[in-house]
Amino acid sequence: MPGAAPQQLLNHRYRLDVRIGSGGMGDVWRGHDEARDGALVAIKLMPEGLDEVDRRRFEREVRVLQEITHPSVVPLLDIGWQGDSLFYVMEYVGPISLEDVFLAHPQGLPEARWPWLIERAGEVLDALAHLHQQRLVHRDVKPSNILLRFAANAASSADDWQLLSGGRALLADLGLVARTDVDSALTQSALGTPQYMAPEQIESPASVDDRSDLWSVGILLYRGFAGRLPFQRLSDALSRRAPEPLPPMSIAMKDAISTLMEFEPHRRPPDASHAAALLRSAISDTPTDAPSVEISRRSMPTFTGRQSARDSMLEAARLAARGEGRWVHIEGERGHGKTWLVSRSDFRSRALVEEQLQHFNGTFDGREPHSGFRVVLEQVLGHIARNSGAESASEALGRWGGHLAGAFPRLCGHGWIEGCAGVDTASPPEIIQERVLESVVQVLTTDAEVKPRCLVLEDLHYCDEFDIELLRRLTIASLDLPILVITTA
Repeated sequence: MPGAAPQQLLNHRYRLDVRIGSGGMGDVWRGHDEARDGALVAIKLMPEGLDEVDRRRFEREVRVLQEITHPSVVPLLDIGWQGDSLFYVMEYVGPISLEDVFLAHPQGLPEARWPWLIERAGEVLDALAHLHQQRLVHRDVKPSNILLRFAANAASSADDWQLLSGGRALLADLGLVARTDVDSALTQSALGTPQYMAPEQIESPASVDDRSDLWSVGILLYRGFAGRLPFQRLSDALSRRAPEPLPPMSIAMKDAISTLMEFEPHRRPPDASHAAALLRSAISDTPTDAPSVEISRRSMPTFTGRQSARDSMLEAARLAARGEGRWVHIEGERGHGKTWLVSRSDFRSRALVEEQLQHFNGTFDGREPHSGFRVVLEQVLGHIARNSGAESASEALGRWGGHLAGAFPRLCGHGWIEGCAGVDTASPPEIIQERVLESVVQVLTTDAEVKPRCLVLEDLHYCDEFDIELLRRLTIASLDLPILVITTA
């Protein structure tokens, strides 16, 4: 929504107070309902400049919320329009999410609080069971999307929650929800938060079902108990490597989490209700002092040879060239020919000749931050400058292009960043990062409608959280564009 600001009044009723969340699919504000004596509400605003696909996603989120009524889903209160922008109003649950609790306990929750966490996970699974009955998959279950409601908002920080008993977990943010009975470009792409995405959600988005959400619950439980994610790199989960051991706990609890985190969907619980019952039963067991046991790797990955992988990439290139954006991820040990496959086999020449896909390639090296994206940006901007002039390259960076100098200092000196508007140094770091993300995605997708492209990012295991978030946004932006994104690890 253009120009949203504190104290702005929407529909003569809802007064904005402070922005409490921001993302590609909309900003969330805390506000007041003046028709209910200033009662606190949460208001999600449609972002300015959404393309048609994202606009449809936002509208779909509203429709889904209208259909869902469950005590563990943040309830929808109202919808409205401000000019051409849609917004919707939700109950204001409070300031604390499960992510805040985890951040307050970087070594994992104390054992005395494990039953509390299991109860909250059970409530999330109850909400998921309700969604799944409506043939809906959430696709973005993660701690920051689980809000915690305490009596009369008694907890005001992630430290206060420890002093309270009870509470309820509420599932939020249905922006990426997918219908399992509908084929749509909106729902058949690799969307979500990579650290919590099930392997099949990345490898084959069209095959995602209810059990993908169960994997995400297993990941967040692991983090709550251990204080860390089970897979430090995206490639670890995709290659089915067993995670680090959990802390000592009952065999029943280890087995319950292990089952949720099975690599193959058919080995997980059959549904969310069964998973909730499994966890609640396990927590009643007395924790043991048995040594840590690794979560077993019950199934090995299917090996894919070069010929098969090349054919899959060529098929993805054909679909991408027709406007169906694709993301292909290639796994393999060092020396197995991943670089040869994406850059030196006949895939590159065939993708260029047969599908007219321009090829840009960057590699993450673990030394220069964001090196893979920096190299690809340099190639794309250089291509624009050679064909249309340096001014066009600066225009491609958009209004926030000047901020890239901080994240990508080696892009300076070409005249592209220098040709952008001045940098707003007064904005907080999180706003600056949002602007950098927006600018990079804009560059990598600019003119793709008329100039289809293949963007290759190698050695993803060197990525940091910024790179992963940037990759997520790039894949979202590429959904209905002739762009093929290929990553290796």
